[in-house]
Amino acid sequence: MLIYLDSAILIYYLDGIGPFQARAVNRLTTLRAAGDQVAASDLTRLECHVKPIQLGDTLRLSKFDGFFGLPDVRMVPLTTAVYD
Repeated sequence: MLIYLDSAILIYYLDGIGPFQARAVNRLTTLRAAGDQVAASDLTRLECHVKPIQLGDTLRLSKFDGFFGLPDVRMVPLTTAVYD
């Protein structure tokens, strides 16, 4: 199954924000173990970049970009119809 990831779960997963990080890690681990593939879009990528760009945090940016560049992460385009 292809599972689309919203920016919130990725921010929790990669930024280590409190108890939500553990839940995000567990969920993504479970999905991958089940053979599911995760998907994201440039919108998700943009939303994950906002705070690191504001802070000039290149390490954080590279963490997110590393995730989006993983071979098992499928980047999907979102059309106007999807947004509507």
